[in-house]
Amino acid sequence: MPEIAWPTPYLDVASALAIGALIGFEREKHKADEHLQGALGLRSFIIAALAGAVGALMTRAIDSPWPLVAVLLAVSGVVVASYVVEVSLDPRKSGATTELAAVATTALAALAVLGHRDMAVPLAVACAAALAFKKPLRRVVKGFDKADLLGMMKLLIASFIVLPLLPDRTLDPFDALNPYRLWLLVILITALGLVGYVAVRRFGARTGTLMTAVAGALVSSTAVTLSLARHAAAVDGNAVRPAAGGILIGWSVMAGRIAVLLVAVNPSLLVLLWPVLLALILPAMAGAAWLLLRPTGAAAPAAAPVGDGMGSEGVASDGGAGDGGAGDGAARVSAAVANPFSLGPAIRFAGLMAVIMFASALAERYLAPEALVAVGALSGLADVDAITVSMAERSLAEAARLDVAAAAIVAAALVNTGVKYGLAATAGGRVMAGLLAPATAVSLLAALAAAWLRL
Repeated sequence: MPEIAWPTPYLDVASALAIGALIGFEREKHKADEHLQGALGLRSFIIAALAGAVGALMTRAIDSPWPLVAVLLAVSGVVVASYVVEVSLDPRKSGATTELAAVATTALAALAVLGHRDMAVPLAVACAAALAFKKPLRRVVKGFDKADLLGMMKLLIASFIVLPLLPDRTLDPFDALNPYRLWLLVILITALGLVGYVAVRRFGARTGTLMTAVAGALVSSTAVTLSLARHAAAVDGNAVRPAAGGILIGWSVMAGRIAVLLVAVNPSLLVLLWPVLLALILPAMAGAAWLLLRPTGAAAPAAAPVGDGMGSEGVASDGGAGDGGAGDGAARVSAAVANPFSLGPAIRFAGLMAVIMFASALAERYLAPEALVAVGALSGLADVDAITVSMAERSLAEAARLDVAAAAIVAAALVNTGVKYGLAATAGGRVMAGLLAPATAVSLLAALAAAWLRL
């Protein structure tokens, strides 16, 4: 096995010094702004980085970790002494952020010299950013209460502890149920609630909802529909119109996503289907524009969920005026936003998806090839992307006629749109259902007409 040569040390040492200068510059500016006496500044951080670099060079030269350990201990001792001096000069001093940053700078400089420059430099940038954005970070933290924190912990546990333990393969004989992907759907729906929660608080109901819809629909327009409908049911009436507009935008993105998948797998299908997709997109976009751009009047009564109780938690309005259609600042949001970190509704929704996916797999296994349209309709109850890719590949390999594959995709898209309307009406209430009904009806009728003329 050929011996791996150490990288040239000059660029590594230069990177180490740059790390010290970057973090030190931020601390020097903080020191000047706060009029701190005796605090560590730019020169101290450059020297700390130099010490880390020298310690790493010595460790590498004699192939022993002890020189670097000694340097880290020495820097830590100096930092503690500096902290004691600073407290003696200013008794108001309570935090040790600068001192911890100095130790981190030493360690990052050593990491760069030890051959991990690509990791050390981004970490140094992240450290400097965390130091520089002290006040914005504090404002973000103050915006969350204890319930939000507990919910975030649930989401992190679900994402980084439960998800890696699940097998990423189908466990049933019909290759339908993948526990990893089903749980990933639970996390997605919950995370979309987080995106909407933060966006609405930061940018206001209208702009925040728009950002949530576009970003989330790139992954799952169904999840966007459920999240925004639940949010609209949990706040005052002024949130229903922006949420309905965001849902329609999500549906438009879904149709665009089908087009992208067809371009990637089988462009011949897109030649057949583009009028249908356009018929789905244009009415939804027109409805979204009408809902988002038309000024809102007096606050409507809160939309009450009807039906199965998807888990929306009602909250009391704070009594302020809504966004009124005039602005998007967070100060114009008129209601306290409900805690979005509820896993229960997302788990129930994923369970429903699992049942539908299993039924679709059974249908595809036992129905005749001519019944692919029915399979598409069944698949559309749960998802459109899967049947789109499946039909595109089947027609590309001539396992199915092009017109039959196109009809299956159309059936899936129409059924999926109807299912999402049902979800929105159930989770969002009668007002939401009424706002979405015109655009939904026009989209479905226009798509059916385009499919009849085209196919």
